[in-house]
Amino acid sequence: MYSIPPEKKQQIKQIAQSGKMIEAIKEYRLLTNASLKDAKGAVEALMRGDYVDGPAPEPASQSAGSSQERQILDLMSQGREIDAIKLYRSWTSAGLKEAKNAVEAMARGESVHIPVPAPSLADDSMDGQIRALLAKKQKIEAIKIYRLATNLGLKEAKDYVESIEAQMLPQPPAKSSPMNIPISNDPFEEENTRTRRLIMLALFLILMAAIFLFLRYGF
Repeated sequence: MYSIPPEKKQQIKQIAQSGKMIEAIKEYRLLTNASLKDAKGAVEALMRGDYVDGPAPEPASQSAGSSQERQILDLMSQGREIDAIKLYRSWTSAGLKEAKNAVEAMARGESVHIPVPAPSLADDSMDGQIRALLAKKQKIEAIKIYRLATNLGLKEAKDYVESIEAQMLPQPPAKSSPMNIPISNDPFEEENTRTRRLIMLALFLILMAAIFLFLRYGF
C-alpha cells in the first residue's frame, strides 16, 4: 500500500462508505498509479481501518491496459454500463454477453485482460470502425464510439467523424472544357431551317402584294 495524505485517505473512505466503491477505487488509482487489484484491496483496507502506509509510488507511464480499465471504470461510475460495454466491444469485437461479463467483473475490482484484436485489411484502426459505421448510416454511433475511445468533447469528435465522412463522399465529375462540349445541334440543319423561314416570309409578302393589287385595280 502507498503513503497518501491523511485527508485523501478520509476522502476516499467517505466515497466508498457512501456506496461509490468504483469511484473510490478510481480516485485511489489516480493518486497512486496502483493496479486495479491493489487499489481495490487498499480501499477495502481503508474501510476496515487497517490501512498501512508504504513507500510513495514511483512515477510510471500508464499502460494501454490501465488506460482502458480506467475508461471503463469512469463510465461505470457514471452509471453508463451500456456505453462501457459498447466501448469494450469496440476494442475486442467480443460478443454482447462476454463484454457484459467482463465489464461487470472490472466494476467488482477483478483484473480483466483486454485482448487486442489482430488487425485486418477491412478494419485495422479506429478510422476503420468509423468508416464502417458511416457506411451503415450510423453517424451518431460513430461519434459516440470515437468519444468513448478518445475522451474528446462532442464538437471535436463530430468534426473528426465528419472529416472522414467527407472523404467517403463521391467526388463530383470534372467539368468539361469548352473543347469537349458536344455540339447539340447540326449547324447545317440550322442553316436549312433559316433558309426555309426566309422563303416562307418571301412567299407571304408576295401573296400580300398580289391581294393588295387585286383589291386596288381589280385584276
